[in-house]
Amino acid sequence: MVEAANPDEMALKQAMGRAIAHARVAAGFTSQAAFSRAIDVRFQYMSRVERGEENLTLETLAKMTGVLRVSMPDFLNSVAKELSNPSDPPKTRRGRPPAA
Repeated sequence: MVEAANPDEMALKQAMGRAIAHARVAAGFTSQAAFSRAIDVRFQYMSRVERGEENLTLETLAKMTGVLRVSMPDFLNSVAKELSNPSDPPKTRRGRPPAA
């Protein structure tokens, strides 16, 4: 039996996902695929994280903030802002980039 997600937990995961997406685009990663390769995770995982459907490990979060060149306190502050005042996810291209 699968338990229903706690609304507070869902809101936190969604805020985290939006904060990651905004930081990713601000850092020049216009596609989830390119960012996924940079932090060595699967594209599908990154997509679920940005949609607020997946939990992050601290290790993955540390990789993300390192690649994005954002301090952990600054990133967590952006998550807190997203919790109190949700924004729309950034508009970027969807799917995988064309093969080089």
